Amino acid sequence: MQSVKPPFMIGLRGRLVLLLLAVFAVPCGMVVWQSIDERNRNISAALENLRDDARLVVSRQQVLAVKAEMILTDLLLHPKMRPGVSVEECSRELLAYLPQHPEFVQFAKVRPDGDLECAAVLPKDRVNFADRKWFRQALQSTETVVSEVLTGKVLGKPIIVFAKALRDEAGQASAIFFVSIDLAWLRRELAKTGLSTDSRLVIIDGMGTVVVRYPDPEGWSGKNAAHMFPVNQILARRGEGVIEGIGLDGLNRLFAYSPLLDTVAGPMYLFLSMPRKTVTSDARRRLLISLVIGMAALAVSLGGVLWGGDRFVVRPLSALSRTAARIGAGNLSARSGLPYTGGEFGQLARIMDETAAAVQASVGDLDNARRALATLGASNRILLRMTREDILGQDICRVALEKGGFHSAFLCYLEDGSRIRTVAHAGPCPFTTEGAFIRWNGDDASALSLPCLALREGKVVVSQDIAADDRFVSWRDTAIEHGCRSGASYPLLREGTALGALTIIAAEPGRFTPGVTDMLQELADDVAFGIVTIRNRELHRQAEGKVRESKERIRLILDSTVEGLFSMNAAGVCTLVNRAAVSLLGYAEPSSLIGKNIHELIHNSGECPILSAMKAGKTVEVEEDAFRRADGTSLPVSYRSSVIRDEDRITGVVVSFIDLTEKLEIKRRRQITERMETMGNLAGGVAHDINNMLLPIITLSQMVMDDLPAGCRNRVRLEKVLQAAARAKDVVSRILAFSRQEETRKVLTDINVLVEEAISILRNTILSTAAIEQKLTAGVGMIMADATRIMEVIINLVVNASHALEGKVGTITVALSRVEVDAGFAAANPPLNAGPHAMIAVTDTGCGMSKEIMEKIFTPFFTTKPKGEGTGMGLSLVFTIVAKHGGVVTVRSAPDAGSTFAVYLPLAENGGRGDAA
Repeated sequence: MQSVKPPFMIGLRGRLVLLLLAVFAVPCGMVVWQSIDERNRNISAALENLRDDARLVVSRQQVLAVKAEMILTDLLLHPKMRPGVSVEECSRELLAYLPQHPEFVQFAKVRPDGDLECAAVLPKDRVNFADRKWFRQALQSTETVVSEVLTGKVLGKPIIVFAKALRDEAGQASAIFFVSIDLAWLRRELAKTGLSTDSRLVIIDGMGTVVVRYPDPEGWSGKNAAHMFPVNQILARRGEGVIEGIGLDGLNRLFAYSPLLDTVAGPMYLFLSMPRKTVTSDARRRLLISLVIGMAALAVSLGGVLWGGDRFVVRPLSALSRTAARIGAGNLSARSGLPYTGGEFGQLARIMDETAAAVQASVGDLDNARRALATLGASNRILLRMTREDILGQDICRVALEKGGFHSAFLCYLEDGSRIRTVAHAGPCPFTTEGAFIRWNGDDASALSLPCLALREGKVVVSQDIAADDRFVSWRDTAIEHGCRSGASYPLLREGTALGALTIIAAEPGRFTPGVTDMLQELADDVAFGIVTIRNRELHRQAEGKVRESKERIRLILDSTVEGLFSMNAAGVCTLVNRAAVSLLGYAEPSSLIGKNIHELIHNSGECPILSAMKAGKTVEVEEDAFRRADGTSLPVSYRSSVIRDEDRITGVVVSFIDLTEKLEIKRRRQITERMETMGNLAGGVAHDINNMLLPIITLSQMVMDDLPAGCRNRVRLEKVLQAAARAKDVVSRILAFSRQEETRKVLTDINVLVEEAISILRNTILSTAAIEQKLTAGVGMIMADATRIMEVIINLVVNASHALEGKVGTITVALSRVEVDAGFAAANPPLNAGPHAMIAVTDTGCGMSKEIMEKIFTPFFTTKPKGEGTGMGLSLVFTIVAKHGGVVTVRSAPDAGSTFAVYLPLAENGGRGDAA
């Protein structure tokens, strides 16, 4: 027979050694952890320093870009760089820049067709730059363009080009100026940064080519490294940052990178690196020293533990171990032989000897209790994870057989108070099949079985010998036939109500001792609790499902309405808010309002109808009020507030509101239109009367003046009369245009041409301190318009903008674009209709206007200018002309923030004919 090798066991001495090692492992682990933490902190600090150094180097190098921008601007403004200057004179001027700016190796001017016109360093042959990407982009851009690293056509060396276009009044490029930086100079400058010998400074372009590397012992300069770390990571991540990995020299390095320049080929990056081992070497050295000291201390401690452990621990424990082994082998008469001293080992020896004697006396009962305890423990584990009632009963019965060693077990439920039903069993069942009913016959106790009697009496029923138990005369033969010799049935009670019974059957008599019975009673109580818990959990789950469905329906209803709705408690704290309210009030999420005092957030007026109605317990409707949005602006609203009651107590209010912004805007525009129509009718009548009175004044004055000799005093006086009459006639013309009594002729007009002509006129008429910028979208479309009137609108708006500058230096921007007006914007701005429109926007950087002034600016004869300097008809005339063309004028302004007037005119998408209006 082949011998089985016993498994390896660790002796007591070995365990003491392991314990000591475990004790030492804690400080050693702390030392290692601190070393790792120190290393990580050093790496983090090094990365941060590298990032700062990279930013510093980038800022130094970006000074070159700024300097190039200044030089190009100087060249654009230089009078000798203008058209008409000879090539020789232009080249001499450019050559003068070389000694002043040694970092640049070329200054040149290029014609729009790409031919080199003049340069500081002239080529031997004709040179054309039309194939250069930087040249093509400079023709299209108004900003400075930076090239990728390339070989200069004139100098024949690696350079970077900075270029900018000189543009005429029409915005077309008339020449391209460029300056070039020599990469060899850039490399020498980088060598002055004072890096350590093991650090590397690298510049790469957007294609991953190494532009400059210092120092560069491996010769990477000029080579493409886009496939290698860290170049591929830097190009992929963009921006600035720090990374760690294997560098171009094969060493593990720390890297910090930052954008250097934006070129036509993509951004150019600069990164610094240093070896990782340089940062971590100090922490590694301190770790080794600490570990050596710890190992020495461990060796000394091991010697003491081995000697003392053998003398005071190992020998007594060996004696106790041998005694325990004999008892475990079945020799319950074995004793330790150690003296019963007051020490731990003496007490342990006494306890072991006494326990052996007790075990010898009650080994049978202990075995039964052990099995019952195992059954209880396994059943509790089942109860902890069980979620289904049908599986619970089956698992409990199975455990009773497997862990308790019982013959059979079954679970019955009480139904209708007169019958029981078997729902689960394991082992031979001395009853009907599972799921069938067991009835007992009235008062005939002899017809009862174990579970029937337990349920009738409402307490545990135990039979130590079923064959001799007269309580079960009619049932015992069946039980004995199924191998049942003893048994116990435990009613499952919960709050005094019987749910059923758990019955355990043994194959031998006398199995159910008091200890076993108590543990099985505890098991029955746990099973009853588990059944009730599962049932309650299911009821709770169903209730939660109904609550979730109800909440979801309410949420969908609230979020589907366009009206804002919120509720708050008596303290003003928001408890509910729908999506419409969140959006109207300018918040991102409902959580921004829920749980906060919504009254203070949106409606902190002194006399609040909502709070007053809540205190009085009434419903209130407010036709017009204002809530405050998240950004502090006012939201005009109409709302209804209804109280919430809990029996007779008012707990809060629910408020529903609608946004009145569009309604009020429509009302305001209607009032302006009606006011202007009324004033227009009145002004038209007055203007005709004045015109009739001016006619004889002008005619007779002219006739009398013609009869007077030149130089006559009365002739001079009549000339002044005629001048005053002419000014009056001009005012009458404006009033007639405003009152719509003059006919206009609308024809199909290109809005782009109209705006460009107006800007051309304005450039020569407005103050020299006002610069006009134009942002015109090409091909906006055609409009049906009186071109003269629309040009008058543009001129009026630009002149008004120049006046807003108040003689100061400023900018007026005229923009033209095509926009799609949606139904909401059209409804808020009558008479607009939804569809494509041309938008003309005039923006100034002047003094701006207050809200009060903006409400009056379209009123006829209203002006903010001093008396005698304005008629107040300009903007009212603009409003009238635009309205006659089916458009609207909007204004956006604030004090000291400039103003923007936007004119919306409908596009004639399908063409049209002129018509009289």
